[in-house]
Parts: sequence; structure tokens; C-alpha cells
Amino acid sequence: EGNAWMIHDSAFDFFTYSPLGSIASQLMGEDSDTHLVRSWHHIRKPGMGPRIAQPHYDGIECEDGYPPARFPKRTKVKFYVALFNEMAAMLVLNQTSFENILNVYTQRTGENETVKAFREGTLPGFPFHALFGLGTEALELMSRDKLSPILNLGDVIAHSPCLLHRSAPSDRKAHNGFLGPSYGSADGRYAGFTGSRQCASGVDPALGLAAAPRIDSVPHLECFPKVYPIDASRGIVETKAQFRTSGIIDYVANQGWAWSYVGLELKAKMFGLARDEL
Repeated sequence: EGNAWMIHDSAFDFFTYSPLGSIASQLMGEDSDTHLVRSWHHIRKPGMGPRIAQPHYDGIECEDGYPPARFPKRTKVKFYVALFNEMAAMLVLNQTSFENILNVYTQRTGENETVKAFREGTLPGFPFHALFGLGTEALELMSRDKLSPILNLGDVIAHSPCLLHRSAPSDRKAHNGFLGPSYGSADGRYAGFTGSRQCASGVDPALGLAAAPRIDSVPHLECFPKVYPIDASRGIVETKAQFRTSGIIDYVANQGWAWSYVGLELKAKMFGLARDEL
């Protein structure tokens, strides 16, 4: 579920008043004024498999080319907050391991512009050509080098949305769930090119990211609540943020995703496979 903070007071309070905004500010440097950009949450019952079983990055937030994590004002800062004890978290490929894959691609092909551009933060988009060029070897490297954290309730992973990851593996005995807020600096930009339940910030994604105003200067500031520094004396705040598309459109889009997820679960049970094997 995307941007539940817009309709749920408890989510709004947690994402706004928790220490996450302050931590994000520190990671972005220079004591940056920091705003909530988007949130995500997911809960599944025992036995249900990963929602997105394939390696991917969060293009909903990572929309300014494909920079490494040391450019947090471009990547945004995202958190993965565990909701259960002894819970398998998302599987993550850290930046060093990803860069190693690009180095292997260079060794195999002699082309070094891709890894150079990645290090410099000038890749215009995800380097699909490098991973496709390596074929199954890229998958083998990802499987070998992935991180597989086990978290307890309240444990947090701070990460770049641009890092390759995949949903937590299936657990037949325990629930799995997390909160995933992402934060941006006041002088950063966010257009919201993709993703359901985007907030109506007044920014036209069709004009491109370069044409977008600073996060703290969008027409509808309520879409990006300021979380650091925050004046605790301001009291209770009721958000007036509105969704960019109508409720029925978002409902249909989310239902389509949900039913495809259920369909994969039924297929797994029909053929006696673990959801991870599909």
C-alpha cells in the first residue's frame, strides 16, 4: 500500500515524528531540511511468498538517473522498518557487490565506461545492458553476494532506493511485514513518474525531473511534510494532502496487482512449489 500516511493518522505521526527524519537528514549531510517523500507498507501471512521475487530497484523514488548511494539527495533515503520478530527482511545487494558485477562485465567485454559512469554518478538509467550481457553469471553473482538480514520488531535498515534488492523470502510459519518511508532533502526534486497513489503535489511528471521545483517549493507543500527540523510545539497536524489520481483508478490498479499476487500463490500451491521458485 502506497502513501498510507495520507489517510491514516498513526502512519502520518510515525513517519513525521519518529527519529527517521533526523537520521535521513544526517545521511544527506549538512544538516539538511528533510521532507517525507513517499511511504510504503506491506504485510503478509505465513506461507505467502515474496511480492516481487525478482531483483529490482525502487524506481518510484530512484528517478534521477542511476546514482550510487553516496548521492543521497538524488537517490532519496529509504528505511525498511520490521514489524515482526525474527523476520526475514528484503534480500539486498550492496553497492560494492553491484559494482563488482559491473567490473566483471568490464573484464568480459573490455568496456569500462559503464562502471566509470556509475562511480561518478552519471549513469542516465539502470545499466540493463551490463547484466543482460553477463546473462546467468550476473544472477549467480547476485545470489552469491546478497545480504539476507534477519530482523526483530523495530529493527531498521537504512538504504538507497537505487540498491538492487528483492522481497523477503517465504516463511511458512511466521508473518512478515515492514514500513518503508522514503525521505528527501528540501533542495532535492521529486516528480513521481511512476507508482500508484502519488500525492497531488502540483508537479507535472510529463515535464521531466529537471523542470520540477525543489521539494520545499512545490505548489502543494502538504504532499511532502517537513520532518526535520520539526517544531514539536506545533501540536496536532491534520494533513490535507490529496491523491493525484482518483480513488477508483488507484483502487483498480492496486486490485490488479493484488490479484496477480494471489494468482501466483495459487499456482505455487497447484504445482507444489515454493513461491520463491516461480
